[in-house]
Amino acid sequence: MTTGVGEKIIEQLFAGDKAGTAGSAAAMTEQETMFRSTMEAAQVGIFVLQNQRFKYVNPFLLRMFGYSSEELLERMGPLDLILPEQHAFVIEQMQLRAAGVIGHNYELTGLRKDGSTFPIMVLGSPSVIGGLPASVGTVLDISAQKAAEQRIRELA
Repeated sequence: MTTGVGEKIIEQLFAGDKAGTAGSAAAMTEQETMFRSTMEAAQVGIFVLQNQRFKYVNPFLLRMFGYSSEELLERMGPLDLILPEQHAFVIEQMQLRAAGVIGHNYELTGLRKDGSTFPIMVLGSPSVIGGLPASVGTVLDISAQKAAEQRIRELA
């Protein structure tokens, strides 16, 4: 389970709702548990990004890229996980999300810790966490889709 800064981000998401009665606090604890369980079990990479650094990533994203939470959180950002020739595009996308512009999905080439590459699809949406602009998004490994598309082209 991802701990540290990621846990703080999740706590911030629920902090405002815990100020009510004991009954609502218990309900929030149940909601928080359900939320945490969902994020941790999701079969897509999920991230929270602030100031071009990962503040939260779920275990699936860590496995996808081959990093531990200690290596990634607060130390790395999206530019560390893609090819250098895609940096300018991703910087523009991060600036748009920080400005509150709704994102669209786009394809990139992911770069794993071991140096191998794979096709990914990213979708980020603007958010505010702890009073600061953030981006919350997903990363999908689209290797199987790309392989199927290539096979169709070969058969055509």
